[in-house]
Amino acid sequence: MTTVLLVEDHASVSYTLGVALRAEGMRVEPAPLESLDGLLAFAAELRPDVVLLDLDLGGAIGDGSGLVVDLCAVAGQVVMLTGAMDFHRIAACLESGASDFVLKSEPYSTILAAVQEAAAGGTRLRPAQRERLLSELVRHRRDEAERLGALQLLTAREREVLAAMMAGNLAEGIAAASGLSEATIRSQIRGVLTKLGVGSQLAAVAVARRAGWTPD
Repeated sequence: MTTVLLVEDHASVSYTLGVALRAEGMRVEPAPLESLDGLLAFAAELRPDVVLLDLDLGGAIGDGSGLVVDLCAVAGQVVMLTGAMDFHRIAACLESGASDFVLKSEPYSTILAAVQEAAAGGTRLRPAQRERLLSELVRHRRDEAERLGALQLLTAREREVLAAMMAGNLAEGIAAASGLSEATIRSQIRGVLTKLGVGSQLAAVAVARRAGWTPD
């Protein structure tokens, strides 16, 4: 009998998937989500054939992608389950050892097929699909590294403007607080966007936050 460890924080999704998989003769065990250590200890004792792992777990666990390596060490296969089409994160999970992924929006028959294929030691994911996802991840990381390095190219004034943007201020507010004209501030904002290689203030703030950047 195939044993499936279901790592899913939404009770309704977990229940429905459990019913569907058990109807196919599988043993399904919901993972305890009170703590990371408790989840990993449970998985190590169960040693499931397949782990169906939600990419976005709430509570004490959070990002499911950080569990892939540890779960691969104690399970036959790890299949990612996600409600968001964030293919960079999905690719990172594949890189860490996950064998497949399936979207929550897909029919339960598709999820079942992914689990059955994983239980048989295979994957529905074609080599070309996997390679494309991993190649895009490499390009994404390279682009991100270039943007993060560009933070060091900002002038002192541009750093102040970026810090104000991170605090939620628009050009008008930054101009009023600095005593400079709005045209000058908008020019400085354009300088920040150009150096970071992004097209919006929101994207510039996202780059800075991912880097843990501060104006100092």
